[in-house]
Amino acid sequence: MKKPREGWLQDPVTDMAQKKYNIVWNLFYSSISTLTTFLLFLLMAFVGRNLGQKEYGVFVFALDFAAIFEMFTDFGLRDISVRNVSQNRSLMDKYIGNLIVWKTLLSGAVFVVLVAVVNAMGYDAQTRLTVYILAPSSFLKNMKYTVRIFFQVNDRFGWDTVLVALERILLLGVGLAVL
Repeated sequence: MKKPREGWLQDPVTDMAQKKYNIVWNLFYSSISTLTTFLLFLLMAFVGRNLGQKEYGVFVFALDFAAIFEMFTDFGLRDISVRNVSQNRSLMDKYIGNLIVWKTLLSGAVFVVLVAVVNAMGYDAQTRLTVYILAPSSFLKNMKYTVRIFFQVNDRFGWDTVLVALERILLLGVGLAVL
């Protein structure tokens, strides 16, 4: 039997029976992760029912505006990391720290640009404030995906599911509390 590697996650067992067992559990965990999307639906339904037409439009605009800028916080780092860590798991400890630092720096820089752009476009104070509030949550979602790839690469879908469910439960709770 192969000696487990030192580090924050161990290599999955290579025994074929264990892999079949993992596939069943991973399918279960992936299904739960997908079903937690219903919590986002509940939040959007609640937002739609409790905000007026104008406020709902501002909310959706802010989400979309933040999502456009979110893509500049990655620059393909996630895809490169998945490929490289999948091929050589000894790179994992090095990559996770570097990715978190780079994405934090990129998120800060992109937030500054986002603030400058939304201010230059001349939106009203309510719209600008909504963008300022929702942009960091968009950047945190991107950071969550960074951590998720390391769980997925290492066949740790249970931890991945816990992370997704926790994020969506917190989002629903905070969203309902704010409204």
